[in-house]
Amino acid sequence: MSICVMLHRVAAETATPLALPGIAARLTNTHLRHFLTTWHPALQEHEATRPPDVSPVEHERHWKRSPDMRAELAELRGPLAAVAEELAALCGVDLLTPSPPPE
Repeated sequence: MSICVMLHRVAAETATPLALPGIAARLTNTHLRHFLTTWHPALQEHEATRPPDVSPVEHERHWKRSPDMRAELAELRGPLAAVAEELAALCGVDLLTPSPPPE
């Protein structure tokens, strides 16, 4: 079962169905919105300058703003882990431990 399906099921079945939308709104508005509105357009602008003979990965490695973006991304780890723990408590699934690959 996918995480999304599980979270939808939990939201429908939980005694506090408003918990999931609140967590999702906080995740989006507090933690992700600033990062994405800052860095997504900046990276797209850089990607548009990629020469045809350079791979996208190699081109991104040479982006002068990459260290700043990655530092901001690293700052999100703590808040995102806290949200994952809230979601885990809500649905009863550890979202931070990688699951084994399917066989």
